[in-house]
Amino acid sequence: MSNNKEANKGLSKKQIVTAVICGCVVLALLIVIIILDGLWGKHLYIQNDTDKNITSISVYFEDTEENMVDYLFEGAVEKGQKIDFPYNEKIEYAGIDYECAIYVEFDDGMEFEVADGTFRRDFNGNIRLRFYKEKDGYFIRTKAGVGLFENTHNTDMNSKIELYFSGEDAGDWDYID
Repeated sequence: MSNNKEANKGLSKKQIVTAVICGCVVLALLIVIIILDGLWGKHLYIQNDTDKNITSISVYFEDTEENMVDYLFEGAVEKGQKIDFPYNEKIEYAGIDYECAIYVEFDDGMEFEVADGTFRRDFNGNIRLRFYKEKDGYFIRTKAGVGLFENTHNTDMNSKIELYFSGEDAGDWDYID
């Protein structure tokens, strides 16, 4: 009988206080994450995981008529190198569709001009470009997202792109997914 009485007592004051404190800590962490989500961004990350040096890469935005409207980055990226390029200003494109254009030239002379994404709103997020090699070819993984979780809803830029280095399609590219 005494075991039943103890089981029916419910939570002790100590357990209730502990649960309230844990709930407050979780709520505080969520508030911090939400605040950071709004502050996170304004970086261009370029990663070259291929066996080739990128002798020239330009990242810029162009309108639907292919007119360049904003230049973001120009430089070189050696094989195995990662670049973190912060940009300071919000990219203001509200009301007009723009796409991210990537011109890249490798040390073997191959050149590609890739256009990806549709930016429909002002953008102050991160853009990630990862060049890599798999057994069946060379690829770029692109992503442009906003916030801590890099939501791509307003950019439509989250693609795997194959770069063709040989054959009749040399210098061309295609979306894989």
